[in-house]
This record gives sequence, C-alpha cells and structure tokens, in this order.
Amino acid sequence: MRGTVSFGTSLASIAPLSWALVSRSQEAFHAPSSSPRVVTPDLCPDNTTYAGPCEVVEDGRGGWEMRTREWSFNNDASILMIDNVSASTGMSKLTIQPRGAGFSYAEFPAVDSVFDSARDTYQFIQSFIKLFPEYASNPWAVNSLSYGGHYAPVYGSYIQHMNAKILGKLSLWEDTWSTPSDLERYSPLNLTSISVGNGWINGRVQYRSWVDFACGGAEDRGIPQLAQEGDCRWAQDRLTGGEKLMDSCEGSVACAAAGQYSSTVASFPYTMTGLNPYDYRISSPYDERGVIAYFNNASVQAVLGVIGKSSDKPLSWEAHSARVWHAYVYSGDWDVQTDVFFERLLRSGVSVLKYEGMVDFICNYLGVREIMAKLPNYERQATFNKLNLSDWAVGGGNKSCGAYKCLAGRHEREGNLCYVEIEGAGHVLSLDKPREGSLMISQWLHKHTLGSQKL
Repeated sequence: MRGTVSFGTSLASIAPLSWALVSRSQEAFHAPSSSPRVVTPDLCPDNTTYAGPCEVVEDGRGGWEMRTREWSFNNDASILMIDNVSASTGMSKLTIQPRGAGFSYAEFPAVDSVFDSARDTYQFIQSFIKLFPEYASNPWAVNSLSYGGHYAPVYGSYIQHMNAKILGKLSLWEDTWSTPSDLERYSPLNLTSISVGNGWINGRVQYRSWVDFACGGAEDRGIPQLAQEGDCRWAQDRLTGGEKLMDSCEGSVACAAAGQYSSTVASFPYTMTGLNPYDYRISSPYDERGVIAYFNNASVQAVLGVIGKSSDKPLSWEAHSARVWHAYVYSGDWDVQTDVFFERLLRSGVSVLKYEGMVDFICNYLGVREIMAKLPNYERQATFNKLNLSDWAVGGGNKSCGAYKCLAGRHEREGNLCYVEIEGAGHVLSLDKPREGSLMISQWLHKHTLGSQKL
C-alpha cells in the first residue's frame, strides 16, 4: 500500500477493537487541521466492509494477496479502520463495526443496539484523539452504507448530543440519551456531514418496497415484474397484517417478532426468484472466497497483530457473524426507524447525503424515495420535494452517471440535504461503480454538495 500505514490492535485503553490508520499519500496522512475526518460504518452489523483502500485478488500461485484499489473512499483521505466499520475525517476516514465482528473481541452477547454501539464508537474516537491529538481539530463526517442507514444518523446524533452537553447547551436528543456525569473528560467534535448509501432506515416503509420492487412496481425504471403473480398476491395479502403488528407492538421482543414476520412475508416473492438481493441483474452471490481465505491465513493475522506469530493457530475470521446479526435483529434494533434523526441533524448544522444504487433490491429506490419524501418533522420537506432531479456527472465529465438534487441550508447553522440516484450500481457502490463512488465521496466531504450545483 502506498503511503503511511500505522497499525494498532486491541488497545485496552481505547476499546476491544482492532484498528488501523491507512492513507494513500503522505499529504493525506499528515492532513492539515482544515481537512475533514469521516466516520463510516458499513454494511450489516455482522459484515465486513467494501469501502476500504484494498482488495483481495488471486496471486497467480493458487493463493490470495492484497492490492491497492484504484478507486476507494480514501483516494482523497486517510481511513481509520476499526476492524470492519469505517469512519472518515475528510482527509482521514474511520471504519467501525460492533464489538464481536471480525477480529474485534467480545463475549456473546455484547452490543445489540445501534444506540449502544454509538456510545462505543464515540468512546473510541475520544480515546483516539487523546492518544493522537494531531487529528483532533479536523472537521468530522460519518459515511456509511446498508445498515449504515442506522449507524450514520444515530452515530452522528450521539456526537451532536455530546457536543451540546459538553458546551452546556440543550440537546435535540434529550429524549434519546442521558447525559454522562463526567463531561469534562470529553472534547467537542466538529461534525460536518453524514452520508448513507443504500441504507436500511425504516423497515415499515422498506418491507413494502420489497414487494413492490419484485412485483412490477419498478417498471418505470424498465425493471419488469420479477416474481410470480401468485407469490406476489400471497405476500400482498399478508403484509398488511405485519404492518399492523409493527404499528401496535410494545417492547423489544414483540416488535422484533412483528418485524421478522413482515420481513419474511415481504421478502418471499423476490427470494423465490433466486436473484441476488443486492443486484437484481445477477443470480450468483458476491464471491467472498478470497477475503475469507486471506484473513484466515496465519501469516496475515500475525502481521495484523491478531496472533503473536505465524506459527500460532489462526483465529477463525468470518465475513458475516451470525452472533452479532442475531443480537441486533432480535433485540428489535433492525426495525428501529432512524429517519427521525435526519431532520435533527440538519437542524443542528450537519449536512446529509443519501445516495442510492438503482439495481439494488434489499434497500431499493422505491422505499428510499418514499423515505426521503416524508422525513419526520422536516419543515422544509415540501421545498425539497419540489426540487427536480438534475443529471449527475463526476470528474468533470459530461456523461450522466445518475441524477441528484440538493437543498441548501438557510443559514450556516443548518445543514444541506442532498439525494442522488446512481445508474448501474447495486447495494455496494464501491463494487459496481468505484470511480463514481470515490469521486462522489471526495466532493461531498469537501463541499457538502454534488455535481456542479453550488450551494
């Protein structure tokens, strides 16, 4: 990998997480204080990340090796990667996943709520900037995808909640978190933006979009009905009952059960097609053989500091942790609706980007469009809805990559709201459209807008 790489493993003084700070260049690594830093939680709570600076490829000798991605989310930034989740800071980026995922350690059950993992992440960032104060003064952002529809708005909200309490002000999140008694331990963070790619935000809306997408509701995009008519009728007849259960449930167990009933019913038509849930154009799953083999190699684990030496028995590394997934789903966290936090973040001065790969099923554009058109308590919703989508191009080119719209904050204390739809991208933008994704994130981090639109 080009540039400077610093590794740290399981610092007890920070958190039970393995982490590394990586960058493409000395300029990015030694970023000036004006360069933003970004926190980027990715994918489901049990999964590995796809937004990092490297990829695993065949080495031509029957094995696997790591190589630098041509386009990644750190082309213009450093990334502080904490095991599997990422958070970046303009020129730096931080990746964070719940304890128990990847090489981070925890007894099961550990964290089972995005609200608890937000506190864990915040504690890590605070400890990190105390150990490395040269990174403390930069602007920060939270970038995310998939379950990042939970991570980004909640993590960003906790940062803003703590900022308000540290400064002795009233928080917009008094109803969500209590105030620690030891506020003098913490330093404010200059959070400037969040972004969510193909995010799981509101199951009450997005379960219905699964049926719609599979059963002909996406024909305006040239996507034919994918599922059989009988399967569609079966799901449509039963989903209304699931939605009523979700609306009336009380307590985490009842609401988790209501959510899982709705999930099973709503996913049935598409599941029966055998198509990839992250890209309806293909039927085969993503090929993860290489990354699984690579991270289960004892020599690799020794270099990472996971084990003492390459002759030691390697730990078992999983691309998906069933324990962490079950903890989050059956705590009811999966069905927490996080769109309520978007308006509060905007009101607190944080800019919000929602981007959407248009061939994804599981967090498809039908549900996301409805969410973005009905953000709870957003007083500028009608103005945002009236904005037309404009052609979106990246890198100074004229070829359209999709469409976008942005609404500027009315003053410097209100954030910008941007939404972009990316053609030919599935659930994971960095896999399908790495160039477009890299350039988009770089522009967003530095300008809080997209395309040629000036706010």
